[in-house]
Order: sequence, then structure tokens, then C-alpha cells
Amino acid sequence: LAYRPEMWSGALLSVLREADPTTKATREELGPFLRQGYPWHTPSIPHPELNQPERWWANLELVFVRAFVGVGVPDDLAREMARRVRIQHLDPASWVVFDDTVSTLRACRESGWRQYILSNHVPELPVLVAALGLAEYFEDVISSANVGYEKPRPEIFAYAWQVAGKPVNAWMIGDSVEADVLGAQRVGLRAILVRGVDPRARYCCVALADVMRLD
Repeated sequence: LAYRPEMWSGALLSVLREADPTTKATREELGPFLRQGYPWHTPSIPHPELNQPERWWANLELVFVRAFVGVGVPDDLAREMARRVRIQHLDPASWVVFDDTVSTLRACRESGWRQYILSNHVPELPVLVAALGLAEYFEDVISSANVGYEKPRPEIFAYAWQVAGKPVNAWMIGDSVEADVLGAQRVGLRAILVRGVDPRARYCCVALADVMRLD
């Protein structure tokens, strides 16, 4: 639906440059420190104890501190900067809605589909969705941060299914074959892989708009 072009490393770099405009650090140097430590990196581990925003972000700040220290920032300053990443990452101006998102959501809604977001994401995902002008197309926005489980865990799919009123005809649409497609199929849901092709997915669409052309 939308993406942050510079991803998490871009958010950290923006915070670093605000604190030290002379820094020589790059996204490429920060990136390796961000490849572990997020809840979705270890989806097999439930985290219901983190399903409050402050707890969730406090846990993630440990990852940010490690990254800042890794590129030479002193410990005390790294901890202070880590607290600023939250605001930077959630800035709607840093996010881009895919060109086919709104038209596809509108077409699906007009065809009678009720739409929900189920994402491995931050606690403020509903707020971000609204800020990007997409809230009107969804019945509810469900983030793993608020549920305590990450896709492809069956618990988060079961939670979303219940929130949706236990529909008989339900589809999962996502861009991760592991988290979205295989996770959904394990609990008996049909799934479509978008923005990619994988032999493990029965239904694949290069673009989101293509879902409307599937039989």
C-alpha cells in the first residue's frame, strides 16, 4: 500500500544528521545493525508483553542505540537519539503511497469487499494509515505491535479473522511469501502474493491492481 523509500536506516540517518550535521555515516553503514532485533525478525517468539506503544518502542530503542554506537556515536548521545527515531519514522512526509493503491482499494470496496490491514508494523500504524489518506478504505487496521504476535504466526491471523467477523470468504494479500502467503495458507485462508512472483504462491500479481483481474 505504501512504503518508506529510505526505510529504517534513513530514519536513523536523519536523526543522526540533525544531531551532527558533519557526520560521515551512511545508510549502508547503519543498515547491518538493523537486520536483527525487530519483533518480525523472530516471529516464532510471541511478545504480548510489548503490546503497549511505550514498551514496544523502548524495546526497539536498544536496536537503534546499537546502530548509532556502531557508527561511532557516544553511548549517552546514542540513547538520546534513539528516542527520536520514533517521530522521524512516523513522519507521513517520509512515506510514499504506491500509484495503484487508492484506485485498487476503491475498486475492491465498490465490488463489495470489506478491507482490513494486517501488518507486521509499529503501534501507530492506524494513525499513519489515516495520515496517508487511506483510512476510509478499511474497516480496521491491525498491527502486530498491538497484538503481540507477528505474521506468519497463526494467532495474528486468527485475531484478524475474528475482528473481521469470521468471514467465510476471506483473502490475504501481501508482498511477503513467508509472512503473508504461507502464513495465511497454514490457517486455511487463500492468499495472493503482490509485487513479486514465487512458485510457493498459487496466486501472484506483479502489481496490486492486478488482483482485480484474478478469476
